[in-house]
Amino acid sequence: MTSYGEEGLSRKFMEPATTWQKALEEAINETDPAKLPDKVMAAESAMFNRIIEVGSDLPEDELQAMKRGATELRKIQIERLHWPKTGLDQVN
Repeated sequence: MTSYGEEGLSRKFMEPATTWQKALEEAINETDPAKLPDKVMAAESAMFNRIIEVGSDLPEDELQAMKRGATELRKIQIERLHWPKTGLDQVN
């Protein structure tokens, strides 16, 4: 399984989890602002699908990695995509 510690992303994978981990890495590493929203959504979907697939049998270390990954996705949404866009920034 990929580890998302303070050292950054490592390349050690556990097979079932690779789909969400690869999607997360693609979102983190995307440099094209036009492609970034789709990459973030793909990573979120892959993580959700993994949770649905495994349910309560999700290994604790993978769950912790997902939590850190979700935090990284939220940072991308806020810092790089400037979400949430509430429409209030249009008010004079």
